[in-house]
Amino acid sequence: MIADLKEKLESLEQSISSETQQKQEVDASLEIITNTMLEQKQQYTTDLPDSVSIIDDVILINDQPITVDMPIDESQDVLVHCTDFFPKNKTILSNYDGNKPFTYSLTYQGVTKQVQYISHRHTLHFVQNNTVESTPDGFGTWEQPKYIIIEPTNRLKDQIIASNAAESWTYGSVALGEKPILLVRKDAYDDIPKEELSNFNVMMYEGDYAKCTRTALRLCGVKIKERTDSAGHSNSLEMAVEASLEFRHMATNYIKDNSWDGKSDISLTEEELFALYEMSIDICHKAYAGATKACGASSIPTLKKLTGVPNDFAKFMISLGIKKTEINIHSKKTMIYIES
Repeated sequence: MIADLKEKLESLEQSISSETQQKQEVDASLEIITNTMLEQKQQYTTDLPDSVSIIDDVILINDQPITVDMPIDESQDVLVHCTDFFPKNKTILSNYDGNKPFTYSLTYQGVTKQVQYISHRHTLHFVQNNTVESTPDGFGTWEQPKYIIIEPTNRLKDQIIASNAAESWTYGSVALGEKPILLVRKDAYDDIPKEELSNFNVMMYEGDYAKCTRTALRLCGVKIKERTDSAGHSNSLEMAVEASLEFRHMATNYIKDNSWDGKSDISLTEEELFALYEMSIDICHKAYAGATKACGASSIPTLKKLTGVPNDFAKFMISLGIKKTEINIHSKKTMIYIES
């Protein structure tokens, strides 16, 4: 009997000892977890909420700096595009494809008219691992764009036609890949069509858009790259052609009272054609002269032979995208020109 009680007592002591050890291990683990949670709580309550918060399950980023280390993936390269046009169906439209409208006060021979025209910019511009900002010379101005699109570089590499430290650009509208990141200005969030929300990883921003974009990139593990304000597209042939075509649209609508959409084929009488030529000499010679280089000098003698007009006029027609259609410059036949 006594031996049995002694055996049970020893067994109970061992059980108590084992439970005590387990409790100590649990307590130690809880202490580690608690300390970790406290550290995380302190980190996220003192730093990230100044930069990031959650509203209705959507991340909201503001322009306060992140003061904690964020993991960086050196292999991550993204392209960033700013726009005020929503990328419907995951497509970024060029200004030309989107018919971006403008109105310009054009004065010719003392008469001022409000002429309407569309942007003839066919290119789309991106910055690698950073965002575009307003330039000191005032030629590039950005003020809180509605949408900032972030897309992996490798998805768009086949569409890039030129790239430098300042920017990369494509020609024509761009189709985005699966679930690109869409950083939307907070007050424009409701402008996103509800059926489009599932096509994007949507975040909102509030405050300086450039700072918010860089915060978003850091949250995605992207290493920020320094960018320069060196001239890229602004010195390109594409830019010269854009300037020429926009002048063509403005001047034509000055003559034809805003009746041309800038894209459809249009007929000009000889009188209207020469009025357009005179306007180009008087107002905007420099705007279209550079575009002639893109057409190739060999085109000029051919056009002169076909039309019997001086070289300067042939250059003018090439630069404005004028196409020969049974033209006889000395008759009253019309000419048709289209986007070149």
